[in-house]
Amino acid sequence: MLQTLVALVTRKLVVITILLLVVAVIPVTAQPVTSGDEKIAARQVAGQKQAFSSDGDALISRLQHAESTCDLTLVALVKAAGLSADDMGPILDTARAKLDAGVAPLVARVQTDEAEITNARVFTKQELADQRGDLALIQATALSNAESTGTVAVLCQEIRVEVEQGVAAAQRRLPGGGAGGDGD
Repeated sequence: MLQTLVALVTRKLVVITILLLVVAVIPVTAQPVTSGDEKIAARQVAGQKQAFSSDGDALISRLQHAESTCDLTLVALVKAAGLSADDMGPILDTARAKLDAGVAPLVARVQTDEAEITNARVFTKQELADQRGDLALIQATALSNAESTGTVAVLCQEIRVEVEQGVAAAQRRLPGGGAGGDGD
């Protein structure tokens, strides 16, 4: 009798263990389904995809805003120097290229994360969490907050120094050598 009871309990534990393993491995799916509970799950997945896409789009917008703000600062700096359009053009073109080279990979990475989730027919909750973590990491490192200066702001400051040097060199080439200069 005791052996029968032990065998029955052992079988039930094995079945429960297998069921738990199967449930843990089954991915979240956005494919059309038929039962009411599954339709709710599919809507939740679609909602998660939409929310993730919105979060990614918002991060891209913030990255582009940081880039645009830096660009406006650089343009104002160059215009304040009173340089001609011929002198300003190369300085701004170089600055914009460097700024875009720093921001574009971040935007591309966010777009890749978005595409992986929004285009996936099947994904697990862990995959979604990993992608959300990647977005959070990009935001934390690239954008400034109260606790740290982001890489985009640091890049902007580096480019600003280069622009100031370019402006000074262009002013030295001006007749009269610019402010305090002696010309060439």
